[in-house]
Amino acid sequence: MFVGHLFGAELLQDLSPSTPGWVALAGVGFPDILWGVTVLTGVEKVQIDRNSPLQKNINFVSFPFSHSLVLGTLIACIPGLIIGLLLGLGAGIVFVLASASHWLLDTVMHLPDLPISRI
Repeated sequence: MFVGHLFGAELLQDLSPSTPGWVALAGVGFPDILWGVTVLTGVEKVQIDRNSPLQKNINFVSFPFSHSLVLGTLIACIPGLIIGLLLGLGAGIVFVLASASHWLLDTVMHLPDLPISRI
């Protein structure tokens, strides 16, 4: 599935060739990195089936921040602002758009439990 996210990064890179390639790649990966941090800190919840081989069965109990369209995009604005200040406004916008594209591509896999907003 992550290949789809990489396609989104490649598309954004083609639309903004002056932006360094890592910006779009970091953007599409940002929601998953944020998810890992929020799970480790207890903000978001998962349940792991210990009897599942290779722990493939993970139940996403609550992930209202990292994979919410509204809140995830707002949170992505923080590193997007930093990138924009360092590399230019276009790079910051590419980062935020790449992060938002993650949600769009995740709708294929997580539609029943993928939040648009926390509410």
